[in-house]
Amino acid sequence: MAYKLFFIFINIIILLNFVYSAPYDTNENIGYDIIKGQDNEFFCPNGSSLICCPLLAHRVATEYHSRCASIILINNSGYNLTLETVDLEDGRWITTDDYERIIDVNCEPHSILNGESEAISSVTSHFFGGIMGFVTFTMDDDISSQFVISWDVPTVGSPGYFFNFADLTSRNNYIIKTQKTFGDTVYRIEIQERIPWTWPIIPLSYIFIPLFIIFVAFFCCMVCTSIIEEQSSDPFRRRQRQSYVHVPINQQGRQSYSSIGQDNKQSYNFF
Repeated sequence: MAYKLFFIFINIIILLNFVYSAPYDTNENIGYDIIKGQDNEFFCPNGSSLICCPLLAHRVATEYHSRCASIILINNSGYNLTLETVDLEDGRWITTDDYERIIDVNCEPHSILNGESEAISSVTSHFFGGIMGFVTFTMDDDISSQFVISWDVPTVGSPGYFFNFADLTSRNNYIIKTQKTFGDTVYRIEIQERIPWTWPIIPLSYIFIPLFIIFVAFFCCMVCTSIIEEQSSDPFRRRQRQSYVHVPINQQGRQSYSSIGQDNKQSYNFF
């Protein structure tokens, strides 16, 4: 019984670790922010290319029954990213002309500082056309790491997005997280620096809450174990044990042996 309760509490601890989520982070929820920003009264805030560019591209593609593709690049690499090459073979960039209000919208690729996040968006430029392009960035790290982002959105079919470093050393130095959102029209890329031999920063609540649950579970198991032991040693069983005659085995053997010996002496006593 005690072991079953212990396993139940362990399962509860595992479930709580999954349910307890980290604080809200804008970079981690860009896809959800884009979806929330799509409404009847569309408004593009000034300077917010992360939300504005994907929404504008989606709006243009919906009105003209065409295709769109947006790349959201989140730079947490610890270094600045310098734009080296831009090639849009098929399609066009989203510009200010795609928005009725007077606002500065820049959805073309450009260099990104460390800690910043930007979006680039492109749409179909002609009837029954697709979108195809790529961009190349160089990091200002010690080895000048270089990577390529490419996308291929056919007229009919699923879009394709690709990210790749130029050399293996750069791949081992960084962590790349990718995700497709907003109906596969947005490709989210986050570049993180891989720091070896370091412990991750964990909030104190992540540590104390599981420890408290483990302590409570251990205390409950001890209580259950003591209750089970008390039930196993009830008064009825104690009376059964006391009803037996406790005669040592050695004494019984001696008594039987002595009685047999006396009988033998009496049987051999002829005189």
